[in-house]
Amino acid sequence: MGVIDAIADGCFAVARRPWVMVPVVALDLLYWLGGRLTAAPFTDGMISLLELAQQQGATAPDSAETIATLRTLGQETDLFGLLSLGQQPLLLAQPVSEQVGRPWGVGTLDPGHWSLVLLLVVALVVLGLLWLAVSLSLLAPLARQEAFSLPAALRQVPRCWLRLLGLAAIVVAGFCLLLLPLLILVTIMSLLGLDAAPLLLLLLVPLLVLYVYLALAPEAIAVSDVGPFRAIKLSVGVVRRNFWAMFGLIAATYLLSVGFPYGWRLLTQQAAGVPLAILGNGFIATGLTAAAMFFYRERLGVLEGVKSANHEVRDTK
Repeated sequence: MGVIDAIADGCFAVARRPWVMVPVVALDLLYWLGGRLTAAPFTDGMISLLELAQQQGATAPDSAETIATLRTLGQETDLFGLLSLGQQPLLLAQPVSEQVGRPWGVGTLDPGHWSLVLLLVVALVVLGLLWLAVSLSLLAPLARQEAFSLPAALRQVPRCWLRLLGLAAIVVAGFCLLLLPLLILVTIMSLLGLDAAPLLLLLLVPLLVLYVYLALAPEAIAVSDVGPFRAIKLSVGVVRRNFWAMFGLIAATYLLSVGFPYGWRLLTQQAAGVPLAILGNGFIATGLTAAAMFFYRERLGVLEGVKSANHEVRDTK
């Protein structure tokens, strides 16, 4: 199965069972009709610390740019976006400055204190992974080519959710272990007056490769019904045999995810066109997620077939 075949199979599967679009469509309805949750209390606290350090002469010359960036983040960031982890809603990707037709005005919810912002981030990440588990559990029977049963899919959700939490914890812990030596090295280079930017650019390549190898882990959790460590092993095994095909799938997914929203934005300028844009984006986004599942299932089947054949050859010898 090639990249185009996987995308086509994913979209056809969604067309046959359009209710699997519900998780992505529901997120867009929240972003369209609901309010924003600002991170301003946290960014304002960071700005106050930087300004205090600036007054005492303890900051770098580029601290003004950092302050401006923090102000922009405080104004534009919507913490409800954490609910869409692993999914591709349309309205979240649109800049705040773009006009979106709405039946009523959108308010902004302010947590009031930076500590509440941190607590909300953790809570929303957990809820976002739960919603991702719902989406993957609805799509998994399509990839396994099983008869769809809503009760069976819903029974898989808690198990999938806990495994996604475990996967997220493993990835974050691994990233921190990699980041700590890097921070020490960057600090030493800064003290010596050396530019650390080339080092950071060089690290982008191995990080990209690592992302490609782990990209199918969520699909492995849902389709193969395995734990996070086994999912990582399966993802690495499939990608190792199909690296460039997987890279092509990621690139095609990115291009489609970035390209289609430009067309949908023509519809979102008027309130009447927003539901059509939401449904269109829901179809494409869900189809791309299903495509990754079809790609994983087919390539895993080939890999297991090769291993089985090798075992049979050894047994005959």
